[in-house]
Amino acid sequence: MILRHIKGRLELSFTWPSLVNDVIEQCKSCEICQKHARVTYHDRIPIEGGVISMEPVFSHFYVDALAPLCSYSIPYQYALVLLDHMSRWMHAIPLLSLTAKNCSEALLSCWQFTCLPTKLTMDNASNFTADITREFLRRLGVSPMRCTPRHPEDSVECTVGTLNSLIAKVAHDHPRSWQNFLPMIDGP
Repeated sequence: MILRHIKGRLELSFTWPSLVNDVIEQCKSCEICQKHARVTYHDRIPIEGGVISMEPVFSHFYVDALAPLCSYSIPYQYALVLLDHMSRWMHAIPLLSLTAKNCSEALLSCWQFTCLPTKLTMDNASNFTADITREFLRRLGVSPMRCTPRHPEDSVECTVGTLNSLIAKVAHDHPRSWQNFLPMIDGP
């Protein structure tokens, strides 16, 4: 805009063959012009269309367990966190203990209102690798996928960390009933 303005003013009274190049060079060397110039980044990678997933919503979940929430004894020490791969919808279910049976029941309670997924990505924790969990997933037709524990590639670890800090704040104020506040923390 400044270049166009200066060029227009000069063309009213003067003209020479390299007018445009001279105006550009003058503006590049002028300290005041540079302080007021718009900041542009020509070395950035251009934004291109991303990979569009044809995977339906709620067909692939990431699952992880939330570690003990408090150092003292409370009824619900654990939570199972589910994260949808496509929509990034998150849901947490409070658990009394991290057994394979409790985790399977929690998964079924979530899938009652979403739908049965085709894939379930989880780490190699004993509650996810137990025979009960494997048989449960086999009977439902869900193919289990394993990932490295605490590996950031699946982003459920980031969700677990965020949710853990939110629940810790609520559990500090309401240690015996934090699970009642869970719908307000993890959303609908």
